[in-house]
Amino acid sequence: MARVPDCALILAGEGPLLDSLKADAQGHGISDRILFTGWIAPPAMRAILTHVRASIMPSLWAEPFGIVGIEAMAHARAMIACDVGGVRQWLEDEITGLLVPPHDIPALVQAIGRLTEDPALAAQLGQAGQAKVAAEFRAQQHVETLRGVLDRVAGLNLAPHQ
Repeated sequence: MARVPDCALILAGEGPLLDSLKADAQGHGISDRILFTGWIAPPAMRAILTHVRASIMPSLWAEPFGIVGIEAMAHARAMIACDVGGVRQWLEDEITGLLVPPHDIPALVQAIGRLTEDPALAAQLGQAGQAKVAAEFRAQQHVETLRGVLDRVAGLNLAPHQ
């Protein structure tokens, strides 16, 4: 955040690094640009998502899916995420968001800077993400997929072999 001077951040959540992050923000002189919310309930998170330009998911571990990205995209928010785990299942680089390599701070700074300086790009990515969520990740699509799997399994002979 210190490298992107025109950007403010809302950091939602808790964890063992929270106090350290607050101290780092203070040490870099940017604590006035970062709002640390702590844990917040889903309705408050939805409210936050209506007021931000982008959502950032800088995970370093292999996210199995990364539902926070889908939630932000459903609100037409651009996503910046590390290219880990299942993120590519929903984030298409330069189409529904921006992918950055894990541990690559300069690439993350560049992505944040791009969306800070180019609100039209952020809006375009957010709208494409929202369309992807509507087409592929709504409950009805999951129900239909599950129904197909169950229909196929019901037609199989699953009796144990003797």
